[in-house]
Amino acid sequence: MISKQEFVKALNAILAREALRNKIDNDMAGIGIGIIADPLEDALVDVLDATLDLNHPPKDGIVSWWLYECSAVTAPRVGKCSIGDKDYTITTPEELYDYAMDYQGVACAK
Repeated sequence: MISKQEFVKALNAILAREALRNKIDNDMAGIGIGIIADPLEDALVDVLDATLDLNHPPKDGIVSWWLYECSAVTAPRVGKCSIGDKDYTITTPEELYDYAMDYQGVACAK
């Protein structure tokens, strides 16, 4: 299991890489070159999802969900979800980690 501090540090590094890639994509679009895929970024996200070591992870992973499904192209990135009767608004890596730990507790109880 990854610690909260390590998770936040890794996810912030992925976010910085994503921001740089988005800037490059925007600059390249200005000269007629399309979006460039980044398989390394995808691999890093997969590894970070795996380090959460969830017993019953969502199909695409919590990190993947937050990065790619929650306003991935616009800021701020916001994920709204619920576990049981508890609602979450996830806007930071810290909040995502807390959500993942709560998710783990519920998933393990099933």
